[in-house]
Amino acid sequence: PPDVNYSLWDNKLERDAGGTLGVRLGFRQIDGFHEEWADVLTTSRGSAFEEFTDLTKRARLSKAALVILAEADAFRSLGMDRREGLWSVRRLPDDDGLPLFDVTQADDLAKETNAPLPLMRLSEHVVADYEKLRFSLKGDPMQFLRGLFKSERILSCAELNAAKHGSRVKCGGVVITRQMPGDAGVVFMTLRDETGYCNALAWPSIFDS
Repeated sequence: PPDVNYSLWDNKLERDAGGTLGVRLGFRQIDGFHEEWADVLTTSRGSAFEEFTDLTKRARLSKAALVILAEADAFRSLGMDRREGLWSVRRLPDDDGLPLFDVTQADDLAKETNAPLPLMRLSEHVVADYEKLRFSLKGDPMQFLRGLFKSERILSCAELNAAKHGSRVKCGGVVITRQMPGDAGVVFMTLRDETGYCNALAWPSIFDS
């Protein structure tokens, strides 16, 4: 995922602890985050930001930029999840605050004793990821509805692909592709859930209804 200590503006290849290559998402994936903010962040971090106050002092990003980073859960390498990050950012003075409460005084703010925040549920994280990144690496929205679907005999994509040919079934998923080639009126759709993908074809009479 995007992270203040590892991401660049663009996506990049990065090796994990075992040496396997993976894609590190860039700041461009975060809705509302600007390239100039990413440039300031990557230039000021040096080898790494050690903690949140270190980031605010060195990068001196606007509060709006920090809010977006927190909403995108980009403070994980600082030991903060989405909710902790948002709480820390909200405690900072506004950008146009009095000099007495300038962000450089964040160390003083950090001395307050805060009650531990309740952990966000995985479903909440996935919803928040979709709001800021338009997808999630933490889970699929459909997995949290699986119990309801099973009670209504709605198959997963994996179950559909293993079903007997010609059987009448129901399947639900997130529509990730929908197209209508030419003027035939036939709609081709691809559905996705936590188990995989399946394809659906809707004739004009069905799609119009």
